[in-house]
Amino acid sequence: MKRYLFIFCVFVVCGMVFVSCDQKSQSTPLLHSSSLLIRTTPDGARDTIRVTDSLSIGDTLRLNMVLDGYLNTLTSFAVRTDTSSIGIALEIDSIVNQYLIAGSDPANGRLNFAAEQLYVCPATLRFVPRRSGTHLMEFILANDADASYSPRTYTYKPVVR
Repeated sequence: MKRYLFIFCVFVVCGMVFVSCDQKSQSTPLLHSSSLLIRTTPDGARDTIRVTDSLSIGDTLRLNMVLDGYLNTLTSFAVRTDTSSIGIALEIDSIVNQYLIAGSDPANGRLNFAAEQLYVCPATLRFVPRRSGTHLMEFILANDADASYSPRTYTYKPVVR
């Protein structure tokens, strides 16, 4: 009987220790994107191309993506590029719009999210190449994890002809 009482007390103590721990999950944010771009040419024709294809100056391209904080909530997303070479804008739906806070500027590729609110966010990046060459686009996605997990930077180097 004493053995069962001892085992019960060990489980109670372990349970109390686990409940009192203030652990927060830590995960790296993920960016999921389509491998296809929707292209609209200056004359209005629409088609799809692969992200590895070369692009033409003046085409409007749309890239569908999902911002995923995984186990943590999203805090920010930004697209960095040379705006004289590529014009960018983020398109988000009205539901996601209610989670944006001050400092957000979707028209210039910047989103800031309210704390403890949003784990997953669908977005569409619309961009227009303005110069030929290879251009660097950086996508910086952050969640509320520690600095060793977040932010995470993704790169895309479109070739414009």
